[in-house]
Amino acid sequence: MAPMELIMSFKKLLIRKIEEVKPDRVFIDAIEAMLLAIDSPYKLKTLVDDLFGVLRGYDITSIVTVGTTFHVESVVEYGADSVTRLGRVVSGNNLQRSVYVAKLRGSGTLNEIRVLNISDNGISILDQSPYMSIV
Repeated sequence: MAPMELIMSFKKLLIRKIEEVKPDRVFIDAIEAMLLAIDSPYKLKTLVDDLFGVLRGYDITSIVTVGTTFHVESVVEYGADSVTRLGRVVSGNNLQRSVYVAKLRGSGTLNEIRVLNISDNGISILDQSPYMSIV
């Protein structure tokens, strides 16, 4: 199947499933594999806009993950209403998970990277910066 046909097929499947299931949330993990074969930046942006347009057309929350391995994340972020970046930061001898809200269309954001703590009690975001050494 050609890349454009694959994406159009995915879009039709997405619409059919949203109308059939009527979910509150849609989670797509990871979208970059479908976008790799698109050779034109214009076509890529158009397809991403079209896909996000479908998601915006319904009263749902959509979460789309994208990795950085294939370098298409900037195009996906361009089309998204919200971008939250998860990462890892080396601080002294520690490796800490981090979270950063890079984009939240229509809202102000703090330009601060925070520690993302994952434990047996769940997930929490700490006030501390991941760049501060833990003593």
